[in-house]
Amino acid sequence: MIINGSSIKLEKEDRKMINEFFTKNTEFIDNNSFYEYENIKKFGDLYEQYLDENNLSDNDILKLFLAEIRYDQLSYKITDNTARMKVEKMVVPKNRLNETISKWYHESKVYEYVSVSSVNKSLEMKLKQNALERQRSIDEADNFIVR
Repeated sequence: MIINGSSIKLEKEDRKMINEFFTKNTEFIDNNSFYEYENIKKFGDLYEQYLDENNLSDNDILKLFLAEIRYDQLSYKITDNTARMKVEKMVVPKNRLNETISKWYHESKVYEYVSVSSVNKSLEMKLKQNALERQRSIDEADNFIVR
């Protein structure tokens, strides 16, 4: 996942915890728009409480999500004279989640990333095994006489 131009890798356990948080708060997510300051603030408070309850306050990756929520929260508190607020008033969002929260939500749904090299190596081994079995089958068929 790319955050501020840097590639961040979430471990399976981190993904599991974020996914669990989203699952526990599905009702709040479904019933609120995350294009409003108060809703983002409440969501951040829920996430912070979740981190505290599960003793995850020392996990830097999970705290990074909290930092992004708080950053979004503060950016929506900017006055009506800013360009951001004017643009948002003109654009009707298609979904209730803003870009930041949506990015983390989708990342939490990923089970595991597989590198291309490991896929190629695995495929190469399977192809060799297939060729070996095919040759054995041909050799065995040569011994049979069909009448």
